[in-house]
Amino acid sequence: MSAMSAVDFDYTVQLDDLIQFEVVHHLRQPELRAGARLRRFAVPAVGAGLAALMPLIGWAQLGLLPATAGLLGLAWALVYPSIERRLLAKKMLALAAKGAPRGGIGAYHARIDEDGVEVRAAAGQPQRIGWAALGPVVLDGPRTYLYVNADSALIFPEGAQGAPRAAIVRALRGRR
Repeated sequence: MSAMSAVDFDYTVQLDDLIQFEVVHHLRQPELRAGARLRRFAVPAVGAGLAALMPLIGWAQLGLLPATAGLLGLAWALVYPSIERRLLAKKMLALAAKGAPRGGIGAYHARIDEDGVEVRAAAGQPQRIGWAALGPVVLDGPRTYLYVNADSALIFPEGAQGAPRAAIVRALRGRR
């Protein structure tokens, strides 16, 4: 492989970054996504089924009720993802308000080089992760997540000092 030039940058992770990671991670996991899909589409399916059955069982006098039930089911299917995101964010904020550990919040320095990624908290020892141990790179709006295992990732928010996001992503993906 060709030698890559190292990319050094400083960044700060805020509580909002952790909340957004939880939302993105929750929606990426197949077992969690299956439950969300069921909640999203089961309500409209039941509503549509009831709406279809009403005229067959002689409830035609209900008029617009079947159409209303169908529209409400459709509205639920469209709105549910934002409701789930909001509920997850609310849960994370409640945990933070109770003093739950806020691991990951703070200032960091990162270096991406040919050996992997090295991250150092402002008042801590550097942690080096080799390329073989790193998982996928996920882009979500202004944030870049580099998975280090199945449930956690390094969070690189937009606004890193020293390197533009494009250079960070190019360095991460160049070794994959």
